[in-house]
Amino acid sequence: MSSRNKEDMVSQFLAYMAGEYGASAHTLAAYESDLAQYRAALGKPLRAATSDDVRTYVADLLNLGISPRSCRRKLSALRGLYRFAFAEGIMAQNPTKLLRAPKAYKAVVRPITTDEVDRLLASVGTVRPLDLRDRALVYAMYGSGFRASEVVGLQLRDIDLVHSIAKVRLGKGQKDRLVPLNQHESAAIGDYLERGRPKLTGNQDSDFAFIGRHGEQITRQRLWQIVTALSCRVLGRLVSPHKYRHAFVADSVNGGAEIRVVQNMVGHTSVLTTMEYMHSDINRIRAEYLNCHPRGKEL
Repeated sequence: MSSRNKEDMVSQFLAYMAGEYGASAHTLAAYESDLAQYRAALGKPLRAATSDDVRTYVADLLNLGISPRSCRRKLSALRGLYRFAFAEGIMAQNPTKLLRAPKAYKAVVRPITTDEVDRLLASVGTVRPLDLRDRALVYAMYGSGFRASEVVGLQLRDIDLVHSIAKVRLGKGQKDRLVPLNQHESAAIGDYLERGRPKLTGNQDSDFAFIGRHGEQITRQRLWQIVTALSCRVLGRLVSPHKYRHAFVADSVNGGAEIRVVQNMVGHTSVLTTMEYMHSDINRIRAEYLNCHPRGKEL
């Protein structure tokens, strides 16, 4: 293999991730950024890196104050690159094969509660088109656990209000799935589509369900702005779109739903991922403790 092709192994790796694993544009961009940072710090051809080089790079990141969680993500990109290079014969050895990732400690996630959702919805009007849209967004994220990318990617053809289901197309892992909508969620989305969206479309002919004031598709960044601004105004704290998804999982399981059913609804490949959402649910932990511990039970 020519030296040019060897030096171009990052491009080959990214093409491989896109073609073989269906990696999203967001994932590919993150990998490309992490690998560019590593290439700049390495100071020599990627194929010449040793285990000590990679270990030193990760240690330098930690010394700079980069969190262990972020370092693990960056190391994951390096591992993927070098596994690919070794398998393709670009490199004779994989310098990341025996490296251990720094231990990352997960912070306790404080998801939004049902009472807080009710407060948010009570603060949003039911007349202005943008208010109708924002109500529908809150209902969709908390009611069905959509990812941010999934809710902004919903198209009109994906929403079936007659049967109260929505189709998520090519979600994470490139797998379509059907997601049920609850009664209040269907009503809010239907109200927005009937009374709010037509006033936002203007001259734009958009296929997307959730649009901006000029008829354009809202982005994940715009969704984040809408949701966090609302939560800061009403609750006095920032609630990101993902916390609605987290709350959906926790509240569904706490309410008696089978965890495998919830796993399928939110599109997790592994049930272990779904279970991770429960590990930081302090209310569930407290309830279990009070119910089971001999000193926790009420007299």
